[in-house]
Amino acid sequence: MTDMQRAAARRREELEMFRDWMHSHPHRSDPDVRPAAIDWLNSHIAELDKPQEMKNTLRPGRVRLRARLRSLVTLILTQTTRVE
Repeated sequence: MTDMQRAAARRREELEMFRDWMHSHPHRSDPDVRPAAIDWLNSHIAELDKPQEMKNTLRPGRVRLRARLRSLVTLILTQTTRVE
């Protein structure tokens, strides 16, 4: 497990603990805020459960071909030619 995965697991446990506490102690929280707080906790727990999407990601130092070609064409077009 990487550090990020351990941190996410620890955060998930903390959020679940808070949610369980809210369910087991309903008289200790504001009744108007309690449903919103539980929804907020559930949504953040669900976000942590999602696998990290790696779609369209690049390794550090890598540039997409389109961006590289665009920069090369721009460089070529902006250069001044010297004719002697």
